[in-house]
Amino acid sequence: MKEIITTTPIEFERGDIVHDNLHNQEWVVVCVMDHIVYMFERNTNSFNQMVLKLSEAISLVREQVWTFGTLEKKVLPDNLSKQAELELTRNRSIFKEVYDTYGPDFSQFAKRTSKKELKKIADKYSISDKQVKRILLKYIQNGYQDYYLIDEKKVNASRNMKSSTKRGRKSKNDCGGIAITDTVAKQFDEAIKEYSKNSKETLNNVFETMLGKYYMIETDNGIQLADYDERPHIDQFIYYYRNKTDHEKIERKRTGTREWMNSKRPLRGTSRSGVLYPGFLIECDEEEYPVYLVDKHERTKVIGKPVVYWGIDNYSNMIVMVHVSFENNSYLGATNMLMCLKQNKNELLNAYGLPPIQSEVWPSNFTPVLIVSDRGSEYIGGELKRACTELGILHEVTTPAKGSAKGTVERLNEESVNELSPYLKYHGLVTLDHEDDAVKNAIFDIDQFTTMILQFVIKHNQQTITNPNFKYPPELMKELEKGNPITRVQLWQFGIKKYGMPRPLPPIDQFLWTLMVPDKASISRKGLYYHELMYFAPDDEDFKYLQIEAGTHSLSIDIRYDPRTVGNVYFVINGKLHKASIDVSNPILNEVAKLSRKTFDDLYLKTDILNDINMKINIPLDAKAKDVYQAVTEAAMVMHPNEKNVKKEIHANNRIAKEIQRQNESMQNTFMKEPSVNLQNTNDHIDTLETKTTLIKIDDTESSQSNKSSNDDMDDDEIQASIMFDD
Repeated sequence: MKEIITTTPIEFERGDIVHDNLHNQEWVVVCVMDHIVYMFERNTNSFNQMVLKLSEAISLVREQVWTFGTLEKKVLPDNLSKQAELELTRNRSIFKEVYDTYGPDFSQFAKRTSKKELKKIADKYSISDKQVKRILLKYIQNGYQDYYLIDEKKVNASRNMKSSTKRGRKSKNDCGGIAITDTVAKQFDEAIKEYSKNSKETLNNVFETMLGKYYMIETDNGIQLADYDERPHIDQFIYYYRNKTDHEKIERKRTGTREWMNSKRPLRGTSRSGVLYPGFLIECDEEEYPVYLVDKHERTKVIGKPVVYWGIDNYSNMIVMVHVSFENNSYLGATNMLMCLKQNKNELLNAYGLPPIQSEVWPSNFTPVLIVSDRGSEYIGGELKRACTELGILHEVTTPAKGSAKGTVERLNEESVNELSPYLKYHGLVTLDHEDDAVKNAIFDIDQFTTMILQFVIKHNQQTITNPNFKYPPELMKELEKGNPITRVQLWQFGIKKYGMPRPLPPIDQFLWTLMVPDKASISRKGLYYHELMYFAPDDEDFKYLQIEAGTHSLSIDIRYDPRTVGNVYFVINGKLHKASIDVSNPILNEVAKLSRKTFDDLYLKTDILNDINMKINIPLDAKAKDVYQAVTEAAMVMHPNEKNVKKEIHANNRIAKEIQRQNESMQNTFMKEPSVNLQNTNDHIDTLETKTTLIKIDDTESSQSNKSSNDDMDDDEIQASIMFDD
């Protein structure tokens, strides 16, 4: 039972178990609605409901008449049988329909009255209403756990599958494998023993040797390796080695203790005793600052809280990297912080209206030996690891919840908040009890806040170190004893004079190329195609040469891109960095080029979402159109006589039909509301025309000489048209 302390806020939530100490009963909370608590009794075969005011229930808990109980959490196994899965799906659907009808309080359900809707639900699933009640009662009484939607015997049957079945989740590439029995474990141990004896052996080699010894079978085609689901997989072998053996001891034995200490052992501890010189070790961290910012252009629009990325030199306690962003736990934020190492600091300060500084106040353009950070997603991701490796930087992550391993930067976070709080207070600063007020009172935009952070950096670097536990070099301790203060800048300069400058960063092109994300693209005569977009470099002769080389085909090319924009991609030819861009002369592509890679992917590449939207629009239209097509077809079949069509006189019929259509589509009939030709009398009209045509031919000799000569000059179409207009 959970002991309830009087001062602790008491809340009732669905699924909570409450024990009535006075009557020795247990109840499960069904819902809390309109300050009323609805509960069902547990350990009974009927729906006994209790309805109580929330205030009364809280009083009973405070007086310890009621206490909250705990419920054993049950988890369904991954390998449910097909029958159990079907039962689970059915019972979930049953509960949903009952909940929609009688929930969320189930007051009507608990009454002893006829329930027609319940009967309909039971009939729908071909079970009795009593069975539906049993399913619901068991599910609700046990805190709405899916485990209780299935007969427990079926759950246990799924768990007690024969031991030859491979357990656990499927491999990502579905590569097979078998259960690791005692026999398989002995085979693994034998292979690992061979691996430990020879430093030239690899895990792959000893694993394949083991397969050749134990997993070859005779077939009609001779002796072959067993199928992939009848033998262990290499991933299982490596997992066993790393988790079931003392692999560090094995590696020491294989390579020797000295070599293992030099290159194999994991790095542990980042105390200043291991810091050799300025720029050797940089502690990195990011902090979501407790202040709300507004939009630069619409000052009443609140954007959110900024994230400050810090990088502090462990030797001198100087801030060497900083970046303010809305990117939280992001590779973009981490690389922006690294780019600060290369930036011209006076240009950066000038952009924010701050005066220039001496170069030693904010060191730049050096490569750290080691970067220490927490286990944020931006630091443990593969891309940052790759970038650090290419720059020649070691990257160490701290143990979770061990901020003391990078205590210098942790203290910096607190120091900066304390420094700026008097100015942020009442203007967006978040406090424990007034976050809503912080949103209402926010006045700073990100540029203004960045200006304050940059000024803090300048001040911090020129100050003395106030931490009493900070250990100065012995040479500087003498100066301190004389009463001469030592600033962080002076400490950096002392280390530089004694140990020399740290290794410089690579040239700007190489540095930016390293921080970009690598990928593959294709190049052809049309251009460079990547990620559904075409890129061009019209003035680049090397680019044109690659296009010519591709000919009528396409060539694969290694490219890199900046995730901040889709406008450009970059590639290297003969050691030179080249850029290809989107054709911004196209108005649409000009707008697309301004998007970030993530925004572009969200807008244009989520085909599942687009297909779903298209289906919702197109399928009803297709269905409606098909209905019309079918109705017209059926009407035509009814109107058509049961006789074969006559192929003769098609040309004459076509001329008559065209003339009728011309009259019906004339401006007079279309826009001036005159009655058009009655299509129902079309056949009569055609007969009349044919009769008049015949009469003309018969009476041709009786016509006047002038008309005869005139008609002789007219062709058949003109004669028929004349008759029609006269008529």
